Amino acid sequence: TEATIIDVRERYRTLSMYRILVTEEEMQILESFTPKWEALFLSTKHRDVGLTIIKEHFTDITTSQISDFGVKLNIFAEKFALGGPGSAGSDLDTGLKLLKSFRDELHKLELEKQDLTNAERLFNLPISSYTALVQVQKEMRGLEELYKLYEDQKKSRLDWAETLWRDLDIQLLSDGIENYIKMLKKQPKDVRAMPVARTLENNLKSFKESLPLINDLKHD
Repeated sequence: TEATIIDVRERYRTLSMYRILVTEEEMQILESFTPKWEALFLSTKHRDVGLTIIKEHFTDITTSQISDFGVKLNIFAEKFALGGPGSAGSDLDTGLKLLKSFRDELHKLELEKQDLTNAERLFNLPISSYTALVQVQKEMRGLEELYKLYEDQKKSRLDWAETLWRDLDIQLLSDGIENYIKMLKKQPKDVRAMPVARTLENNLKSFKESLPLINDLKHD
């Protein structure tokens, strides 16, 4: 550094005052320090100015990308609300397909958001918060739980349907479907309030109510 160069020069000046001899090679090296340092200092300054210009350019690009991402996210959130897996009505099989499709799209948006957050940190920009994304993520987590429950009970009912009529245990069916109803009731209040939850609950209760008729038919 410049302070180090000044210190070295001062030491050699002291040696000269006390008439202590130094080699010519040492003196040549000493004399070359200052111009080399000045050249390096100017080069660093020029490079810093260049990097500042580049940083400002990429900061502008990042700011624009964040704005575009916000628009894209709002469009996705509206599409999710109007035509997503939570709006399938009584057709939960269609809702299940929509869930997988929207899950993939949401994952891509989450990755894009992470890239933008990293860029914000790199360029010392304020970290953006996306309310629409947080809301969709929250709803998606609830729908994931509901559709998993739907898939599980559907598989159980298919297994029961493959049981021979004479081997059919009505109590086993009743206990099984009651367990799914209890699992549904254990979901958080906001999840139970979703239309998918109400459809699933009606589906489960309807099946349970049909069991006495199935039992009567079995014993006819």
